[in-house]
Amino acid sequence: MEKKHEDNVMDFPTEHRDNLRILEALLFAASEPLDAESIKARLPKKANLEKLINLLKAQYDSRGVNLVKTANKWSFKTAPDLASMMPVSYTHLRLPT
Repeated sequence: MEKKHEDNVMDFPTEHRDNLRILEALLFAASEPLDAESIKARLPKKANLEKLINLLKAQYDSRGVNLVKTANKWSFKTAPDLASMMPVSYTHLRLPT
């Protein structure tokens, strides 16, 4: 299967690569969905959040988890076609550590 260009973060321009990794880590570690202002506060000032969200969203579109926006907040969620395969014990909220 041929990989799409957006499948590899290393293919992104250097100025986006580090910011993309930060964004991914923020969203993955968050105990709840994050709004744009919360994300921007943690990214370097010159980071283009809209572009980074679009790049990350495209990277995860065909994966087991997708980047989704719900009520103006971003989070990773199980891909809709896999949701029925998740046992109830895996569908609980992540608690802050």
